[in-house]
Amino acid sequence: MSSPLKVAAFGIDQRSREMLRMIFSGPARGICTLVDETSAQAGIVNMDCAGAEKLFEDYRKRLPELPTITIAIKQPALEEQEAVEDVIFVKKPISVESLIDALKRLRAQVGDSVPAGTRAGTLKGASEKKKDKKAGAVTTRSVTRVLELKDEPGPAYSGTLNKLDQPESVFFDPSNRLLGSVMKARKIASSSNQSVKMELPLPSGNSESIIVSPRPLEVVTDISEETLKTLCTDMISEGVKVTPLTPEEGRKEEQASLDNKAERHSLESFLWATAVWSSRGSIPQNINVKAPVLLRHWPNFTRLIITPNALRIAALWVEMPHSPLLIAKVLRIPLHHVLVFYTAAYAIGLIGPAKKSVTPATPTQHPAAKAHRHRSLFKRILDHLKRASD
Repeated sequence: MSSPLKVAAFGIDQRSREMLRMIFSGPARGICTLVDETSAQAGIVNMDCAGAEKLFEDYRKRLPELPTITIAIKQPALEEQEAVEDVIFVKKPISVESLIDALKRLRAQVGDSVPAGTRAGTLKGASEKKKDKKAGAVTTRSVTRVLELKDEPGPAYSGTLNKLDQPESVFFDPSNRLLGSVMKARKIASSSNQSVKMELPLPSGNSESIIVSPRPLEVVTDISEETLKTLCTDMISEGVKVTPLTPEEGRKEEQASLDNKAERHSLESFLWATAVWSSRGSIPQNINVKAPVLLRHWPNFTRLIITPNALRIAALWVEMPHSPLLIAKVLRIPLHHVLVFYTAAYAIGLIGPAKKSVTPATPTQHPAAKAHRHRSLFKRILDHLKRASD
């Protein structure tokens, strides 16, 4: 099977770049992946950005052989573009279907000579390892994965905002799960600027360790994904030993773990995964599923497990406050898809209270909405995904 085409984006703001990344890991998964210019095999150029003609001219001078997609409201009359057969034009507002069709045509131009790229794997396998021969250090780079929850059990939702068929199935207690211990360790590491060691008992009688490092917030562990899933569902919190370490102890513990084939992970991605597997479609107790809350900012999905309908949920929740129940109703999706996303976002601090003074229908009154003005592609993707659910 051919590896995904490596595509670089030019003249595209960060918000739209993130949307492209989501398309590439969702509807266009396997067709292409977003990369930087140095490793690109094709390019997407926004011809409506400031200085677009100069941008395109410089782009063609630097990368004259690169197959290209240009996007704009009106097809640009560029002599350079007209003389190049491998340029594909996509008209704005962009539909997901037209973009994917153009990407497939771009992929066909390159052929099957694409070098093998990264692929999804386990928590340990979903990271690319690089060895520093001088220091012997191991660093990791997370690879986006899509989580399937279609067959997972979840709380039944009757379709109304005031009735849950099985209310007890909606909640779980993080304090007696691994999730509570990891959140506790993060709090200690952040507030004290000390590394924290977590020792976890295993059903076999052995134990596993997790080192939480404060600067940067990272996790060092050799726990496999399957073991972590088991630990997340077991009620083991009382048996977890959480110990702050001195700087010297922290360095020794980290190095000993790395020497024993452990790997580094960002604490955010590790905590997100722990929350996803702890939730399984439920939500921490004492959370009001009818209370409106706000997503503080767009999640960095390039480093996180993408839960079902995550793009649609984030797109709606970052715009204005909603309750989890209302999200499920508006998007017409299973409630447990919303609850697992909520739990993961809550664990890493992305869930914030709705401000009483905010009128959601007025974008200029909402700081989060005002901060992102370039939302054409973003809006089209959301509209497409909403229509797909009808």
